[in-house]
Amino acid sequence: MGNPASDERLEFANLGVDCGNNRTWHVCKHCDQVYRNSKQIDGTYSLPEPKRIKGRIENFKSHLKRCPAYIGYVQANTTSNTPLEYVGSSNEVAGEMSAKRQRTIDEFYVGISQADEMKLLIRYILEFQADNNLPDSFIERQTTARMLRHANKMSGGIDPLPKRKTFGGPILDEYAKACEDHESSALSRCQAKTGGRVNFLSDVWMNIARAHLLGCQLALFGIVLAYGLLPTGSRHDGVAIAEQMEKVMIKMQQEGWKIGAVVTDNAGQCDKRLKRF
Repeated sequence: MGNPASDERLEFANLGVDCGNNRTWHVCKHCDQVYRNSKQIDGTYSLPEPKRIKGRIENFKSHLKRCPAYIGYVQANTTSNTPLEYVGSSNEVAGEMSAKRQRTIDEFYVGISQADEMKLLIRYILEFQADNNLPDSFIERQTTARMLRHANKMSGGIDPLPKRKTFGGPILDEYAKACEDHESSALSRCQAKTGGRVNFLSDVWMNIARAHLLGCQLALFGIVLAYGLLPTGSRHDGVAIAEQMEKVMIKMQQEGWKIGAVVTDNAGQCDKRLKRF
């Protein structure tokens, strides 16, 4: 026999949509009511649709603790159900009767303490480190602190997280472009400020699909821009690669880059390319 439904669970509507691990998506009844009340004459809503929440008791408690709609509902019911006093006639003895007051979750559940929350967070971070084979130094990196601070300030939940294909596909492409624009702007400012000429670093790589790619980077005073990873075609000899590098350099100059030197190694075809240049 399953466990009886908790008080927190009664504040959520089951959408009946599977979210994995034999659980379903839920939505807060109070948030949903506020959303429905925001419907306008033209049929649109002035408020965003409430976020779905995975059907776990921990998620329910966490949401209710910071849900403005639920907090307002509890406060309204607590203040409205105050004791009432009834006064009889002169021949009756005055009596008092207290109306039933709704019992709320806050009276029974005080929440987890800050110290216990921090211990639980440290435990999850350790599990995350072990699961991803990360060095101990990862906890001191600015990216780790920035991610945790942002998650702590978010008004909504972090679920659902993107799937692996989405994360490594459209999302990665979007932020790779943003990163490329940032590096390009930084290198361009450095070139304009110092009057220096960038170094063109190039080498041929082979990916897991055994396709040959020409990796191109620009660098100046410690600022590095990953310019591109270009397919080399069917010819991999030194002359063909040198010709492709020349085309890339012409394109770089057209974009405003001032090339001062070409850097590569002297292995195999690379040595022939250097002689050609």
